[in-house]
Amino acid sequence: MMCIVLGVDYQMKINLCKQKIDDAKGKSIADTELKHLQNELEEEFQTEKLLRQELR
Repeated sequence: MMCIVLGVDYQMKINLCKQKIDDAKGKSIADTELKHLQNELEEEFQTEKLLRQELR
């Protein structure tokens, strides 16, 4: 009986760890997308800056 309880407890811990891994993957993807968008925005700022300098 004790083995069954321990098995269930470990399975719950494994499932919790899997959920944490999935959550971390989701955040990682969001962080990557955010960095990409920030880089894109920085490129746009640089382009705008160069265009303003050319207009002077």
